[in-house]
Amino acid sequence: MHINVRLMELRMTKGRRSICILATALCVSCQSDPKSFHVPSQSCEVALSYVKEFGAKAESPVAVFFAPTSEDLGTANKVSIDQFLRENPEWKKRQDAQLDIELIKKSEKFSKISVIQQCSVLHEWWKEHSAIHDDEEIRRIVGSIPPRNSEEWKPLSKGILAISVPVISDDGTIARLNVAEITNFEGGRFEVTYSRGLDGKWHMKDKSGRID
Repeated sequence: MHINVRLMELRMTKGRRSICILATALCVSCQSDPKSFHVPSQSCEVALSYVKEFGAKAESPVAVFFAPTSEDLGTANKVSIDQFLRENPEWKKRQDAQLDIELIKKSEKFSKISVIQQCSVLHEWWKEHSAIHDDEEIRRIVGSIPPRNSEEWKPLSKGILAISVPVISDDGTIARLNVAEITNFEGGRFEVTYSRGLDGKWHMKDKSGRID
């Protein structure tokens, strides 16, 4: 089994291993057809909310990936959640793991889908607000960034974001997505969880991962 050990370690919080380590078990061999799956409107709401929050936080022009890959998001692995559960059956019996298993299975389905392409409201925002509309140009910028502690490092003129399709729990109360982001002052790869409040709006509940 080839699970990204570094990402697994990110979920080791307060001495207790979280089922969230499975969120990194996305299948890179899946051949999802972008037209095969309908992205729920709630997923689009969450994605747009996060992108807007990122834009405000970046305090600079924002460049958003049109179609980030698993590698961009830091979720590239060679096993699916079903394979992981076959090899680790004890996770199936954990009550606290059921929601995470549900969301991970859904995320596999959307692993090769562009949330910007599938969500018209987000696509319109992207056309108007994304400072760069070429994914390869964004990757070249990211690839040329020197280490933050080096003499060559200097603040970016743009905030850069890669975002997955948010997946929604069956009861419609929890949403989860993966992001990779860089601003003038910080960057990293994170798993973000939203909850739907009594007001019907989505509120960020948790953001965990690695700060680069």
